[in-house]
Amino acid sequence: MTTPRIVVLTGPSCAGKTTLESALKERGFAAARSTTTRPPRTGEVDGEHYHFVSIEDFMQAVSAGKFVEHVKFNNQRYGITSEEIQRVAATGKPIVIVAEPHGRDQIIRYGAKNDWDVYPVFVHSDSRTIAMRFLMRFAKDLAETQDPTKNMNNYADRMKLMMTEERDWVREHRNTRYSYIIEQYDEVTQERHIAHICQMVG
Repeated sequence: MTTPRIVVLTGPSCAGKTTLESALKERGFAAARSTTTRPPRTGEVDGEHYHFVSIEDFMQAVSAGKFVEHVKFNNQRYGITSEEIQRVAATGKPIVIVAEPHGRDQIIRYGAKNDWDVYPVFVHSDSRTIAMRFLMRFAKDLAETQDPTKNMNNYADRMKLMMTEERDWVREHRNTRYSYIIEQYDEVTQERHIAHICQMVG
């Protein structure tokens, strides 16, 4: 059985986690598909973008210990199963997962019990860069949405989270055991960080 090699990207909103995830996938990493209770969005395919399940099936899987990590977000459940990790690991590719600190901790604990190689990475950028990315993302989504009020409320909630809980993540990251800390992720530093992560995972 192939030992999973998992890079877990954690950090505040708009720090560059998703961009780094995409760049690592271009370098041969694979992303594990999440299981979720939310309904599919337009264009999403079950088994390709997510594994869509009922809340009953999700909670049964939680009780059976099938999830490596799981969280509740916006009244929906999200998680990654051990079966999904093993499926991706069987390809021989290292795995990249974006997770909040709670999810990161679950993956680390699960990996330690199963002798998996887990590499937590903290991704951050300066406050000006994060603010500009947030505003650009907000403007883009606002231009494309059919419900501007709902869109604005969602971003207001996200901003509140950024100003409270996510600030704690940043304050505490140096006291947390990370395999690698990225203090600034942007176009200038991207290749250096990718090279370091690839070398770290092997």
